[in-house]
Amino acid sequence: GGRIKTWKRRWFILSDKVLYYFKEKQEETSKACGVVPLEDIEIRNAESKRKYCFELYTPNDKNTTIKAMKRAQGQIQKGHHASYFISANNKIEMEEWMEAISKNIFSGTSQQFRQLQNDLIARKGGKSTIL
Repeated sequence: GGRIKTWKRRWFILSDKVLYYFKEKQEETSKACGVVPLEDIEIRNAESKRKYCFELYTPNDKNTTIKAMKRAQGQIQKGHHASYFISANNKIEMEEWMEAISKNIFSGTSQQFRQLQNDLIARKGGKSTIL
């Protein structure tokens, strides 16, 4: 994660065209440590990088970052990644995730992203420092 590219174990929930990720196994999206709206991205196999791996990326411009948010030091911050590499436990799981994510990718606007951010803040009683 971050500037140094290391693999970190995360758990995911796909809901309402958003990929939520967690540091521990969770069932509530309000406890996510990060969210990736599946807006204006593409997905591809990346097994050359790691076994059972796929990539979420921005297709048009290398300098474009994926519209995402994460919680760091109790603050909601805009993500800064141009791509996310996700590694599944096995080939079937990888294919199922790729298919499910592909079906939820959409073209949208920054307004939808801001609405998602506002919704996340509202779930926590209007405190923008906690996700």
